[in-house]
Amino acid sequence: MNQIEFDKYLAKLKIASDYYYNGSDTIMSDSEYDTLISLCRNYSKENNIEDDFLNSVGMEINGKSVIKHINRMYSQKDIFTIEEALVWANKKKSKVFYLEPKLDGCSCNLLYVNGKLKSIATRGDGLVGQDITYLKDSILNIPLTISHTEQIEIRGELVISFKNFLNFQDSFKNPRNMVAGSLSLLDTEEFKKRSIEFIPWGLGFNRSKMNKSELKPFFSKLGFKPIPYTKIISELSEINTYYKKMIRERNINSLSTDKKKIEIDYPIDGMMIYINKHEEQSFYGYGTRFPLFSIAFKFPAKEVSTKLLGVDYNIGRNGNLSITGILEPIELLGTTVSRATLHNLNYINKKDIKIGDNVIVYKTGDIIPAIKEPFILSRDGSEKTIKITKCPYCKSVLNNKDTILNCSNIDCTGILKSKLKFAVSKKCLNLLNIGDEFINKVVDSGYVKDVVDFYKLDSYTILKILRPQLGKLEDKDFIKEIENNKYSKDVLKADVIYNTILSIYKKPFSVILESFSLPGLGTASCKRLESIGILNITDYIGYLNNNLNANNKRILETINKVINLVDLQFRSNGITIIKNGQDVKINSFENELIQVLINILNNSRDELIKKDKDYEKLIFIDVLKKQKNLLIQIKDNAGGIPIDIITRIFEPYFTTKNQSQGTGIGLYMSREIISKSMNGEINTKNVTFEYEGKSYEGALFEIIIPID
Repeated sequence: MNQIEFDKYLAKLKIASDYYYNGSDTIMSDSEYDTLISLCRNYSKENNIEDDFLNSVGMEINGKSVIKHINRMYSQKDIFTIEEALVWANKKKSKVFYLEPKLDGCSCNLLYVNGKLKSIATRGDGLVGQDITYLKDSILNIPLTISHTEQIEIRGELVISFKNFLNFQDSFKNPRNMVAGSLSLLDTEEFKKRSIEFIPWGLGFNRSKMNKSELKPFFSKLGFKPIPYTKIISELSEINTYYKKMIRERNINSLSTDKKKIEIDYPIDGMMIYINKHEEQSFYGYGTRFPLFSIAFKFPAKEVSTKLLGVDYNIGRNGNLSITGILEPIELLGTTVSRATLHNLNYINKKDIKIGDNVIVYKTGDIIPAIKEPFILSRDGSEKTIKITKCPYCKSVLNNKDTILNCSNIDCTGILKSKLKFAVSKKCLNLLNIGDEFINKVVDSGYVKDVVDFYKLDSYTILKILRPQLGKLEDKDFIKEIENNKYSKDVLKADVIYNTILSIYKKPFSVILESFSLPGLGTASCKRLESIGILNITDYIGYLNNNLNANNKRILETINKVINLVDLQFRSNGITIIKNGQDVKINSFENELIQVLINILNNSRDELIKKDKDYEKLIFIDVLKKQKNLLIQIKDNAGGIPIDIITRIFEPYFTTKNQSQGTGIGLYMSREIISKSMNGEINTKNVTFEYEGKSYEGALFEIIIPID
């Protein structure tokens, strides 16, 4: 630290302290305040700089009625590690210590004279505090009279329980902030509604010589609610045990829905360590700012503040865009954090988060860094609004679906990269030798335009990707370059990646299907594909990309195969399939056509089984030749497709069913197969028709395939 930094930090600390003690809001996290004031105090000591603020306790009261404390209210020296705690304790002559939670509220002092409450004051600057005696009837657990007749100062914390704070969490950042802000209220009835209570932890002026452990029963006898879960220890190892207990309490007594039993329903930010015996406390006495017989062991901050430098974007395999904040690096719960989630655009707008803001950062589940909110009061006008309307990868206009920005461009390179990263991840194929860097390269190179292309990569192509300049050579020159062993390391790397890709042949077919990230895939899809001869990755790639040989087949023979595959299941659900038509020869990829037909039939089945048991469930398959085209019409009597979705049923990822109930590879893929593999088209509409004297309504799917 230099003089310029010292002046800057000191000014920042003074503003933050004023807001903390005299305002109803905060502009800096406790962690940042503790760090900066420690740095400034060390610098001032090293350079003999005198500043009243650095030597003070609390903050002077601006424009408010004050009360002078009889005995000074000291702050506590902070430590942050178990090692520091043990060093401090080992230096003391006493080996008996008293431990208690450090409540996170606002310290105050109660003065009793002749057993009657005379005044209540905040800690203030340690010498004088804000007079809040008018709140005596509005603060819970403050007896107006006590059985102790000697003049005495009882010190403690104004806090609100988590249970009561639940009613106010939308209005205040945290419980301590609520308590501090409430002390400015003049409306005593409004204050009373907030259920703020007083919990004693020590004495100021008094004539007693009680040990620290004797105070708790003393407070109870006087009618106070004592601090919960205290402990006397004689073994220093118990400090660490107690610390872990307090950390657990801090983590579970939050505003979450955790139902675990808790013992401390108050915000705590650390634990206190006291020498227990009064005479030993007197021996050590007080320093300029802190008692020397006690110390505050602060917990690692669950929330810290830092600056939001910018934003980064990531798109998922479903097209949903996630937004990440780029931060000035800070320490949080044992790790250095430089990135944190901003959730979605609606969250950003609701919290009014801007680039350049000082923001509060926390870890969701104590694991994932996230931005909670900005310190709006600390803005200087240089902050920039976060705006995004187009996909950062393909520049398509984004859709806002249920608070989530979504790119619907199925050719988006960002979506493709996410699909591939998922496919090779531990959750799917577990191809650990293939990293994000390589996936980015294969997509950016243009060699991989869809998921299937990735699984078709050979070692030569991979080498071209790793060495882009080689891709410009003719095949013979390329091979010559390789044979010259000029790129031996890259050749080896290419072989490793190629063999890694080949290793998916050993994976279960259901996992392979999942890796393609296609709509409508599920266990049922896998079984149906296996039933028509798609047993491995080779079959499936060919199935999707016309690598299976086209065959001359009679269409009714193919229809019969389809009916045989579904007959048992359909008949068990009371569904009758009626076939009519001409037997026409067709040169096509039979397996692909079979899957399309099964997919359409299963959509009809899913609607028909919703009908009553006695309802006559019918599906008609009609085949005819019309000019140079083959027409396959499939209709049902299930009532038709709702008008509001009929135009969307061929869209990728569109389904009216639960994900686990996906049929085949979906209507989207059926259309892709018919259009790209067979140069045909598939359409649907609702129709009204008669059969055996009865009138029905249903959906009609019509497949048109050129045959000449």
